[in-house]
Amino acid sequence: MCAARASALIAIVVTVGTSGSPTQAPLLPGQGPVFQSFHGFQWEGGSADDRGFAEMASGLVKGKPYPDLHFDLVLQAIRATDRFRSVDGTLGADGTARIRLQPWAPLQSWVWQGDTLSKKTKILLLPDLKKGVRLGDLRLEEWRRIAEARLRDEGYPQARLAVERDASGARLNLKMELGVASLVRGTAVNGDMGPYRLETLLKVGDIQVGRTLWTQGLRRQAAQKIRRRFVKDKRLEGQVELAFSSDGTLTFSVDPGPVVRVSTTGKWLSQRTLKELLPLARADRYGPELLDEGDRRIIRHYRDKGFLDVESTHVREVVSGSAAHPQEVRITYRIQTFDRRYIKRILFEGNQELNDRDLSKAAKLPLGLLWFNAPRATPDLLSEVETRITNRYLSMGFSDVRLRRRIETRNGEQDLVFNIREGPRRTVRAIILEVPEGPAWDPWKFGESLLRAVADKPVLLAPIFSQRRRYRSDRRELDGLIAVLEILPSELGKPKKAIRLLTERPVPYVRADLAAVLGDLNQGAAALGSSKPIVRTHFEEDDTGATIHIEIPAQPLTFVHRLVVQGSFETRSRAVARETQDLEPDDPMNLDRLGRAQANLGNLGAFKRVDAVSMNEIAAVPATAGPGSPWNEGDLVLRLEERSRWVFSESFGYDKSTGYNFGYGVQRLNFQGMGRTLDFGL
Repeated sequence: MCAARASALIAIVVTVGTSGSPTQAPLLPGQGPVFQSFHGFQWEGGSADDRGFAEMASGLVKGKPYPDLHFDLVLQAIRATDRFRSVDGTLGADGTARIRLQPWAPLQSWVWQGDTLSKKTKILLLPDLKKGVRLGDLRLEEWRRIAEARLRDEGYPQARLAVERDASGARLNLKMELGVASLVRGTAVNGDMGPYRLETLLKVGDIQVGRTLWTQGLRRQAAQKIRRRFVKDKRLEGQVELAFSSDGTLTFSVDPGPVVRVSTTGKWLSQRTLKELLPLARADRYGPELLDEGDRRIIRHYRDKGFLDVESTHVREVVSGSAAHPQEVRITYRIQTFDRRYIKRILFEGNQELNDRDLSKAAKLPLGLLWFNAPRATPDLLSEVETRITNRYLSMGFSDVRLRRRIETRNGEQDLVFNIREGPRRTVRAIILEVPEGPAWDPWKFGESLLRAVADKPVLLAPIFSQRRRYRSDRRELDGLIAVLEILPSELGKPKKAIRLLTERPVPYVRADLAAVLGDLNQGAAALGSSKPIVRTHFEEDDTGATIHIEIPAQPLTFVHRLVVQGSFETRSRAVARETQDLEPDDPMNLDRLGRAQANLGNLGAFKRVDAVSMNEIAAVPATAGPGSPWNEGDLVLRLEERSRWVFSESFGYDKSTGYNFGYGVQRLNFQGMGRTLDFGL
């Protein structure tokens, strides 16, 4: 559901979703009671699950001080769970929250009023409407909107569904106003129908005047069916447009086009291959650009076979009729392939630091069709070889290397020649990382990310000191390189901690390795709760190599404040809390934790949809980051949609010893609301 729709739904819960005006407690501090720490809850009304979800939504932790607590927001968050008809309460001077919950009563009955609907249509509109379900304002409004959207898709653009509760809240009055149906009442034709009759197009499009309801889905399907009929009749340039007016008239704008014959000259192509390559027959709409796309596909087809110099052009000729009104046309693709290229050898020009033997080893050619054959010179092969050579140079520290390739024929054989501009070789002597002060920014934890520049699995060497550690690289090309991580002394007046990675000899500067280091640091900052991690770098280079300075500046961290759970009516609060342990109050807010919680809930088998958004994105209050927004990024909403609890399956098999066998299975999902599954089989 889009954010705008969700915003409107939340508005119902927060502003008008309760019967009566709930008592709002005063804001703290200044206007309300002052206490040292939150003491706990005293509940009135509601089940254990109701209270569990309300406690999760409150975001309050027993024993924690809340000097700036706005208790009215606590009540609003509890209402946003969509479980309660009313929520009110007070916060005492002793730090105890006394909250009264009035849950929505289970649905007992409903009555349809207004325009008559068939039983099948009613089930289609509200498939989950059953006795015993608890419908909050949010859930009910969502169902109402979905029902109206389904009616519009079925051909009732003015349909309106009004929902009213009785005084108890356990009975619904569903008033249906279908409005004027978009019935196809008549037809009209623009353009020349050619060999077709209107009755034929109506039959092909599965449209019946006086019976068919017009929808956008019908428009697309009918146009596709008529287009396929044109293609079947060799009228590849045929086009049709369907327009529906308010008086019920369906207008066909038809141009069947001429009969089209497609052929090739030069290099032969079978009709089957030609049909697969050319987009004319598969396109939903005809356009002259499809002919050019056919040329491009033919060229790619032959280049993948080693014909690098292939050329393809097309000619459209009118065979019968006039240029303005052709009856038959011929489209001829002229294909010229020249010689197929095979790569016998790879030669190098301009290389100085790396010799031909080293480069030939890096750019080893694959075998041809037979072991003694040279491979075909395809675009993919040429790009792969160039990438291998480039990667070899990059791994040696030549970050600015440039390659150009050409194919030369010498003594009847083709050679792939690379002209190389190596550029300067860059090395790294040290990497210095600066992180903010504070217990969360552990310099050793972040400093270990620097080792990604010299090792994949670094080996820690003894002895281990508090300010200095030694590691050995596991990379073969670095030949047992020793690297040292050490904490640097703090600079006076600089509220930062620094750690340095120093190698025993300069190592090649590899951009991919530096990117891995920065990626690790970004993930580390995100894990602490930084929504947009900031990592800066700059270089200092001299004759001994480069020193890379990496700075993680002080940045705001987001922590989980509260978790508002919507849509969990059959699933117990203990089960949801168990699977969302990573989203408890004061935990760092990051995508990994959020993803794990969503995955855990999805693996329960109880939900078919698990969405997580911020209260800022769906609440009635504007989502601004200033004082105008009462919510912050740590106020989370889990929007759940429960699936059917029963799954039925059938099986059939045959075995020589036992003969035919049949099976029937039943699964009860989310047993007792705890995500357990019971299996029954016969």
